[in-house]
Amino acid sequence: MAIKVDQLSKEIMAQLTTYTADIVEGMNAAGERVARQGAAELVGASPKRTGRYRRGWSVRVESTYRGPMRFILHNKERPRLTHLLEHGHATRDGGRTRAQPHIDPVGDKVAADYFAAVEEVIRRGG
Repeated sequence: MAIKVDQLSKEIMAQLTTYTADIVEGMNAAGERVARQGAAELVGASPKRTGRYRRGWSVRVESTYRGPMRFILHNKERPRLTHLLEHGHATRDGGRTRAQPHIDPVGDKVAADYFAAVEEVIRRGG
């Protein structure tokens, strides 16, 4: 394929745009897969008293203008309880409850899995 010199910059920009779109698409797929796995792990790692908190983990997707989507793991059933369980809290009689860390370990694993998946997407070119 022969390209004239004055068309070279347009062709380079077209190829970079295609490459960027492929990378963003791969990042979105990897992000969704890892986020869903993280939600499933949180369901298993969460404390269970009635089960409502444990079953409430889900993934919320936020689209951005031209970049990769954001995937937010949150508890839709009892959102305010996450901090209290993770870090402990004061009780009515002046004592404290013990912390039940279950979000931080899963969050660290999900972040590592996501970075590895994104590196693989970039390595294979989309």
